[in-house]
Amino acid sequence: MRHLELFLVLLSVFTKASSSDREKADIERKLIKHVKEPYRTEILEDFFTRKTGEVSSNPDDVRFCLYTNPYDSDDFYELRYKDLNSVKNAPIIPQAPWKVLIHGFTQSQNSSMPGVIKNAYLEAMSKGGDTQVNVLVVDWGKLAYSSQDVLIPIYTAAVRNVEPAGNRTGEMIQFLLENGAVASISKVHIVGFSLGAHVAGNAGNYLKSQGLSLGRISGLDPAGPLFYANIPNFNGRQLTHEDAVDVDIYHTSWGSYGIAENIGDADFHPNPGFNPLLQTQPSCLNLVKTKMLLQVCSHNMAPVFYAVSILYPEIYGCSNFAILRTCDKTGQFGEFWNSNSTGNFYLDIPSSGLLLLKHL
Repeated sequence: MRHLELFLVLLSVFTKASSSDREKADIERKLIKHVKEPYRTEILEDFFTRKTGEVSSNPDDVRFCLYTNPYDSDDFYELRYKDLNSVKNAPIIPQAPWKVLIHGFTQSQNSSMPGVIKNAYLEAMSKGGDTQVNVLVVDWGKLAYSSQDVLIPIYTAAVRNVEPAGNRTGEMIQFLLENGAVASISKVHIVGFSLGAHVAGNAGNYLKSQGLSLGRISGLDPAGPLFYANIPNFNGRQLTHEDAVDVDIYHTSWGSYGIAENIGDADFHPNPGFNPLLQTQPSCLNLVKTKMLLQVCSHNMAPVFYAVSILYPEIYGCSNFAILRTCDKTGQFGEFWNSNSTGNFYLDIPSSGLLLLKHL
């Protein structure tokens, strides 16, 4: 019951408060089933105990997993690049938009990202109505981590793999488009987290080289380390606002794990704080309970915020940080961002409401 009360504090920030106990119970059920369950805190200890073999640089190791069943979040179909039969037999929803989800460093298909966002889309679909999407999870896990126990060599290898993973993702989208699975390139929306945001940018850049303009990229706290300077053989090509028609960015650990640049058509800063050089999310301040490094936790909040925006769209940012608590809310945050709203947006989410998110 305590968790429900805390959640309702958060909900009151994001959307209109419900006056019905039945509606409140329904909201709690949905969050438990579709948002909380897949979110597992990937703590540093897990990173050092992975046993996955050496990091790959082969784009053929990138997998594409399609989810279209709103009543079973574990039910997926694997699409294979250049395998036309895999496309013909796939449970694709005709004419529906595509949501392409790309995880970050050390993650994979079954990690909290993409799980938390994939499940939010499926929950939205289960409500019926016009919400029908093809959710495609890009699993580049074999290119994103290895069993080595030294952090920097693994990360640099993953950074170098951003480009081949992105190119293969772009090739797959083009393959689906050419074979009628994707109705229009404008209906493709990539959501990438951390290094996955830069993978998304490379996918968009590849498609641009083929004369195709990707519809939208949402970058969830794009990775910062090794993307600030041009270091030969170390840094990768970063996401830019030119990689899709519309690019929206969500910063949750500005200046540490997240890039310290406004790189989108719109850049959102939830809980920006008063230190512009080091953004920290309030729910991450209790390091003992979160079992995560402070900035790792803040970085990982980006997919959680975005997942909430899919289910509860009434989240808005303010274009003026100085009057954050009193300004008109002009920029809609997350999934339902309006591309006519450009520039920088800030939103203040009370830490009391965010306490629940560590249980997601």
